Amino acid sequence: MDDAGRAVVTVADRDGSPLRGATVTGSGERPLGATETHRLRFRETAAGRYVADVPLPMPGQWDLTLSASTGTHDMAATRRIIVH
Repeated sequence: MDDAGRAVVTVADRDGSPLRGATVTGSGERPLGATETHRLRFRETAAGRYVADVPLPMPGQWDLTLSASTGTHDMAATRRIIVH
């Protein structure tokens, strides 16, 4: 998370080199209580560092489902985060 409450993702290849120019999208979903899903688009702010376009709207647990793609790499991941 950055100071504005937006999700930050680091994308690297299997050698640990940052993946530049990836298309990164995802969603944040609340695993507890009322189901809320928010679509997220990410923009690259540094080599391999991508920041969501909007902050998640409330504190608590969120499951992030992420997808990243370049011309030669595709990957997906799900991570649980806590927003304070």
